[in-house]
Amino acid sequence: MKFPNGFIYTGEFSFYKFHGLGKLTFPSGQIFDGNWVYGSLCGNAKIFYPQGQFYYGEVKNFKR
Repeated sequence: MKFPNGFIYTGEFSFYKFHGLGKLTFPSGQIFDGNWVYGSLCGNAKIFYPQGQFYYGEVKNFKR
């Protein structure tokens, strides 16, 4: 699903929120890929940064 602000989300939804496995791509190129719980990235996740850096590990409410 592509949003007007340029964000692209592919994955599962529940009650109109990202929920389950999914990937959110930002217009800047940053990518959040992992488990979503009612709109928040939680649990095991992969975060890719535009500069080529990445993070694999635990995330809770978008925080490493």
